Amino acid sequence: MSDRSVNAQRSALPVLLAAAAAANGIRQSGGNIPLLVETGQAFDAHHVALLVAVGAAAVHPYLALDLASATATGGVASFRSALEVGLRKVLARMGISTLASYRNSYLFEVIGLDREIHEQFFTDAAFVLPGKSLAEVLEDALTNHVTAFDQTAGSASTLRDRGYFRFRKDGERHANSPELVRAMHSFIKSKQEDGFDDYAQLGGTREPVALRDLLEFVSATESAETNLGEVESEAAILRRLSTQAMSLGAISPEAHRTIALAMNHIGARSNTGEGGEDPELYRREPEASNKVKQVASGRFGVTAEYLVHAEEIEIKMAQGSKPGEGGQLPSFKVTPYIAQLRHVVPGTSLISPPPHHDIYSIEDLAQLIHDLRAINPAARIGVKLVSGAGVGIIAVGVAKAGAGVITISGHDGGTGASPLTSIKNTGLPWEVGLREAHCELARAGLRSRVHLRVDGGLKFGRDVVIAALLGADEFGFGTAALLAIGCVMARQCHLNTCPVGIATQDEQLRMRFNGKPEMVVAYFRGVAAEVRSHLFKLGLRTLAEARGRVDLLKEKQTRYSHSIRPLLETPIGSRLLSADVPTRAEAGQRSLLDDLTVRKGKSQLYPITNADRSVGARLSGELLRRGRQPSPAGSARGSKQLIRRFRGVAGQSFGAFLTKDVSFHLVG
Repeated sequence: MSDRSVNAQRSALPVLLAAAAAANGIRQSGGNIPLLVETGQAFDAHHVALLVAVGAAAVHPYLALDLASATATGGVASFRSALEVGLRKVLARMGISTLASYRNSYLFEVIGLDREIHEQFFTDAAFVLPGKSLAEVLEDALTNHVTAFDQTAGSASTLRDRGYFRFRKDGERHANSPELVRAMHSFIKSKQEDGFDDYAQLGGTREPVALRDLLEFVSATESAETNLGEVESEAAILRRLSTQAMSLGAISPEAHRTIALAMNHIGARSNTGEGGEDPELYRREPEASNKVKQVASGRFGVTAEYLVHAEEIEIKMAQGSKPGEGGQLPSFKVTPYIAQLRHVVPGTSLISPPPHHDIYSIEDLAQLIHDLRAINPAARIGVKLVSGAGVGIIAVGVAKAGAGVITISGHDGGTGASPLTSIKNTGLPWEVGLREAHCELARAGLRSRVHLRVDGGLKFGRDVVIAALLGADEFGFGTAALLAIGCVMARQCHLNTCPVGIATQDEQLRMRFNGKPEMVVAYFRGVAAEVRSHLFKLGLRTLAEARGRVDLLKEKQTRYSHSIRPLLETPIGSRLLSADVPTRAEAGQRSLLDDLTVRKGKSQLYPITNADRSVGARLSGELLRRGRQPSPAGSARGSKQLIRRFRGVAGQSFGAFLTKDVSFHLVG
């Protein structure tokens, strides 16, 4: 099938609908005829992946190839190579090895199209939220067609850059639009508390760019009204806020340190991100240490010492610099310093493969949670999930595996470490995943066992309160914190050329960094004050009271109000849980640890069974807490060497996270 015959009188059908209809017809007829799609509408890896997923055996993007050929010598080869790299990444997200396995898979999510389109064309795909009808989709296609063939314009000037990747004045609205960045910087520079109001006003009046922009608060009834003095303090609200994973490598050491200092100062949390942090901080500047330490599949920078100094340990399952992408750091950002922290060779590209890393089952996850809890019994153990269809069921499994915190990360998070081709069409809005996770956990009777955190594009106190009403306990900020320390949204983080020294490892550019912890503090205190204001207007005293109260939200009257309606439904059988989340009591550990830490002769044999799990992690953590320092890297093993000998059957994770200078020997 082809759309080459397009002219002023003949418009092409949307190619994905046409291909899906043809493939469905072939399957229903019992045939096995290869479907070849020749189209001018496909020009990136996402377009080709969707066509293959609905049944295309081959795709010929003729217009894109013609443009590539006209652009430069070798353009066609470069374009083809880019498409292939992009397709392999799409397959890798789902753990699929061959394109043949992806064909006819319908492994995508339908969002913003009504159920009739889903049932007619994409029945096997996940359906998330309703939206445009088939008539509206076809109307859009005709509008674009008429614009393209408009003879009155006299040129192609009407085919403007819509600002899909970068902001354009006449393009689509961006979440981090220039007026928002200017308002943020104006508030930070003014140092006036009331200056935050001008910035916060954008949260409720901007053109809709997120699902939450289609929601508004219900006015409190007279009986529910409370005094502002009865609303919980800013300090209590700040304890529920955090900055999300932004690794030392993706951003500069100066920016990383500034954010950590600020969040520790206000009693909130900062996250190391994947890649660890400089162990010298624990001795030289503990106030700049991040409370949340992240663990991902690459284990970059993850040592026993790193884990012991955590107040919370976060396992990154399916969220990197963009949802589903895995952590990604280009080679030119891996300087000798970054390489030393991550225990890798300088100039090496680093990526944690999505989506499951080295976790292939809930049992694997439960064991890793057990390992981390063994090395640091006092830390909360969290798991970071990407917002997607079915994330509620996954959250239930994660809670059963023993996690105390579950983060639902939205599609619009990330700090620009990924290439441009990776920043679109991955994950769902956090509003969808958060609501599903909250309701499924409530159905399973597990909601009180975990804290639900949400992140992805949060910027205003309004965002925090809406997230709470949809079910969140805690709230993570990423890009907004970078804006507070001077980010100008140059959108070149992945190139290592950040003009303000934030998202770069270039020493000359890092000298331009002017961010101060006070700037981050001012921003988050402004957010907390706005949260208090909204709680007061809703007649609520605390964020805990707000949790899950979707009855306090309503749809804004817009063309697509119906799209948001499913988020406001309270599922049958679920409860509106408003009490605060209790701290989960952890099970005690076996007495083998006590025996291991007692100094005995090297010939001592300790009996061990497969019930003694994570012995190495438990011993390592205890030794470090008692003040034993690991030998410096490269030093010879000496008198500090601790040897423990075992006889029997070792349990899982026998030597996991074993610190330096400790040696295990097993007979059995």
